[in-house]
Amino acid sequence: MIRKIIKIWASATMLSVALYSGLVAAHGRVSLEADACVRNISGSMVHLSTYQPQYDPEAEYCTESP
Repeated sequence: MIRKIIKIWASATMLSVALYSGLVAAHGRVSLEADACVRNISGSMVHLSTYQPQYDPEAEYCTESP
């Protein structure tokens, strides 16, 4: 019984680690200091951008939208 619980716990832990690491790479591996879409608002760094797939599916607009 204990071994089954340990296996379930280990599987859940590995799944959560795999999902978490995918979220980290989603931003494109750009540091916040080098990101053109980051704005400093009241001491907090905020990433603001829009996507318009009808114009360009991979473009990210930070200041102007087509």
